[in-house]
Amino acid sequence: MSRTRPTLTVDRATSEEIEALEALRRAAHEPLRALRRARLGDAIYRATQQGADEGQAARLASQVRGEEGWEVLVGRLQGRSVAFLALRLRAAESVGELGLFAVHPGERGHGIGGALLDSALTRMRLEGLTVATVAAAEDPETEALYAQAGFDVSLPGARVARER
Repeated sequence: MSRTRPTLTVDRATSEEIEALEALRRAAHEPLRALRRARLGDAIYRATQQGADEGQAARLASQVRGEEGWEVLVGRLQGRSVAFLALRLRAAESVGELGLFAVHPGERGHGIGGALLDSALTRMRLEGLTVATVAAAEDPETEALYAQAGFDVSLPGARVARER
């Protein structure tokens, strides 16, 4: 007998959720930090990424508060926040911009990220925007998700570093 998953609901984050969404972001992004550290090596990672996590925490709080035109969509299963995706609608340019994105590690692989991404892209389309942009994390799972949604993941976006 197969067990059906609860329906994902999507709504806008509130300032009261910042702490919980930050905990979700940290949990979801930990594998990415480990991957980045392994790729860069300890010395370069410490030199270039030391404050990056705190910067993302501040960025998430700012986006949830709606600063600079951002909003954050939250995916919920039975009322529990399991994912979020920030977006900004730049109507004058007909561009929708995707920002911070996280899916709880225990919920990955169940279509939640794709459903949340679809919600954001639908919102952009309904607003008449014709271009969607994102600066995606450099991991194969995230790249595959964006490729499946129609993004050109072959475009360059690499940052490079070296030790002296």
